[in-house]
Amino acid sequence: MTKASNSKTSSASKTVTAVVLDYSLTGPETYDLGSKANITGTYGANVTYVRLRVTGASGDVTIKKQVSTTTSSNAYNLGDISTYVDATTQKLEIIAVDAKYNVVNTVVVAINKDTLDNKLTGPANYTIGDKTAVKGEYGTNIAYVRLRVTPAGQTTGTIVRQATRSAGNYDLGDISTLVTDATSTVEILGVDAKYNIVKTLKVTVKAPTVDNKLTGPASYTVGDKTAVTGTTGTGVAFVRLRTGSDVNNMAVVRQATPSAGTYNLGDISGLVKDTSGVVQIVALDKGYNIINTLTVTVKAAAALDNTLTGPVSYTFGDTTAITGTVGTNVARVRLRVTPEGGTAAIKKNNQPPAWRN
Repeated sequence: MTKASNSKTSSASKTVTAVVLDYSLTGPETYDLGSKANITGTYGANVTYVRLRVTGASGDVTIKKQVSTTTSSNAYNLGDISTYVDATTQKLEIIAVDAKYNVVNTVVVAINKDTLDNKLTGPANYTIGDKTAVKGEYGTNIAYVRLRVTPAGQTTGTIVRQATRSAGNYDLGDISTLVTDATSTVEILGVDAKYNIVKTLKVTVKAPTVDNKLTGPASYTVGDKTAVTGTTGTGVAFVRLRTGSDVNNMAVVRQATPSAGTYNLGDISGLVKDTSGVVQIVALDKGYNIINTLTVTVKAAAALDNTLTGPVSYTFGDTTAITGTVGTNVARVRLRVTPEGGTAAIKKNNQPPAWRN
């Protein structure tokens, strides 16, 4: 026999406890620009990573640093963040991330203006060879001022000098023996008491201005025996005379070494004999590089003045002196007599006076 059902249902009671995840996160409320103090805080048990997130003024978001939450004390240390945060217009956040890389908590850190006096002034440019002392001013947070030189092609520079300091002014002295290559990167560094670089001034290095002055004759007349001379600048080591059929086919025919800013190529009449081709005077530096050029115009020799005047007739017995004029090319005037049917003979030889006519 079957027992009738009383239509009652029996059920077991079960309590479900919600799992509470600890995503807590603490950090500094503010950050002072330029501060090198470590950024620290605490995190909850379910936080896997703590990250530093910086949003630029233009809205670009970048994760600058990350630490794993492996410490038993639940404390994190993001270290010095001064190289990542450089403007109050940026947004600075410390974010907590779980094991699936989901952001589970955020601390917004306000950025304050730099309260440290890291002032550093100095020259914007330096010219190779300049012996003028390199000087400037520094702020109260700067303990040392150093000169760093990085040769071209290298990524690591060398501290080549530390400045003397007094009452906010520093002096690196003459750096001409330390900076000798215009391709080097030169920096003046402000360093704090903990030897952290807190300010950097980049100095533009310029090659020295070469005094390549060269003067000389603009023209030369074929046959002129006058010495060819001129003046030179301090950067000129040699002066050469070169000739050729054109500028692409030149040969050096004489060289002079300047003395006290002047040169002398001497008589060039035996080197330049006609107006064809090109004649140049060139200046060279110590490395034999051409640093200046003068092209000399060659002129034909002037037409010779062979002028000669005198009486058109002579009367036998006339004792009047026979006179006349001569041109500049006439060196002597002679009297030649040819008897009828006879041979010509020089009867008198006269050298014109200096005034000639």
